[in-house]
Amino acid sequence: MIGAFVVGAIVCMVAGVLLFGGGKFFTEKLPYVLFFDSSVEGLHIGAPVIFRGVQVGQVTEIEPSPTPRRSPW
Repeated sequence: MIGAFVVGAIVCMVAGVLLFGGGKFFTEKLPYVLFFDSSVEGLHIGAPVIFRGVQVGQVTEIEPSPTPRRSPW
């Protein structure tokens, strides 16, 4: 009887962490690709991406482009 109670408590704790743990489990993640014409010195993987003072993501990959791209603007 006590074993079932312990197992049930563990299942409830795991479910609570998954459902209420920051709310990031059920959010849609959209990847963005950006090109810079100038140096990105100091930018590193894991750096926060901040838009209007709110962190909206983080840098996951940095790689050079094999062909330079020019903005139409």
